[in-house]
Amino acid sequence: MLLALAALAAPLSAQTAVLPAAKDATLYQRINGQWANGAGNSVHAGRTNTNGRRRGLIAFDPASVLPAGSTILGATLVLECTRAPMVVNPTVQSLHVLRIDWGEGPSNPAGPEGIGSQSGPGDATWFHAELPNQTWTSPGGDFDPSPSASNTIVDEGTYSWSGGTMTGDVQHWLENPSENFGWILRSDLEVQRSARRYASRQNADAAIHPRLILNFEGPAIGQVDCPAALNSTGAFGRLRATGTLDSSANLVRLSTSDLPASQPTILITGQLEVQVPFAGGGQGTLCVGGDLGRYPIQPSNSAGATVRDLNLASIPTSDGPASVLPGETWRFQLWYRDNNPTLTSNFTEAVELTFL
Repeated sequence: MLLALAALAAPLSAQTAVLPAAKDATLYQRINGQWANGAGNSVHAGRTNTNGRRRGLIAFDPASVLPAGSTILGATLVLECTRAPMVVNPTVQSLHVLRIDWGEGPSNPAGPEGIGSQSGPGDATWFHAELPNQTWTSPGGDFDPSPSASNTIVDEGTYSWSGGTMTGDVQHWLENPSENFGWILRSDLEVQRSARRYASRQNADAAIHPRLILNFEGPAIGQVDCPAALNSTGAFGRLRATGTLDSSANLVRLSTSDLPASQPTILITGQLEVQVPFAGGGQGTLCVGGDLGRYPIQPSNSAGATVRDLNLASIPTSDGPASVLPGETWRFQLWYRDNNPTLTSNFTEAVELTFL
């Protein structure tokens, strides 16, 4: 349900990617600073009823998933709170960008994990970004004092953080991976009984792992060609491809615009370039040839647009689904019902994609 809502809230041209956490950990405020939690089931943030502060660290790697040149349109962090104080004390918890890198480490506390365990090499502690040599400039983490996003946490359940500043954070990390150190999660006031426990990426229940939901628009790819004829809207049907030509990433979206509203469309694909004017007695020019494949009928929306995410492991052909291989060139074009000036059909431009 959450992913469906995220997709509906995104602009029509946006794609959605759900990223797992690349690493997470907890900083425990203790006198000697030698307590940590890098491999446990949970991440903690807030202050306990015995005055110990907890701060959670979490990082994601958008550059490993999204095509270079993508534009981030929205970012939402989702965490599952698995434990709250018996006497509920609502607390505002905020994400802050971390300024230096840190270690996840091997420490793995027993039980509820509230007090951590003895730290080891590679762990982040209250005093160390990574044991034994990298220390924080300020105990408790080096982070931007201005929050990227905040939320009020009450009891156990699913919580999310989002907003324009978070979107900017992820965009910066995508463009500058060497500066991606993730966020620190902390209670704003860090008063007693503000501590909350969240499922970590190592939690036994994979369904509640941390996740970062990104709405993004990939960069334009491929070559647009083939003359399109004017349609009943007075415009030319446009077809654009975004994403990446890396076939192994399987991340290509085809978007059309300037079509008649609420009309049936069929996406056609093949590997040869042809030019067949007035194909099938309609308007425009068919520019896709060879072993033609056809996707299921898809109506244009009220704005005269369509969106289709390709599955490169299952491209339709007359002989059945085919997988795209590196070095192959595939062409795509959209047929659509039109009324220009009487009931007929038309074609958009064609897009040619040569995959890597």
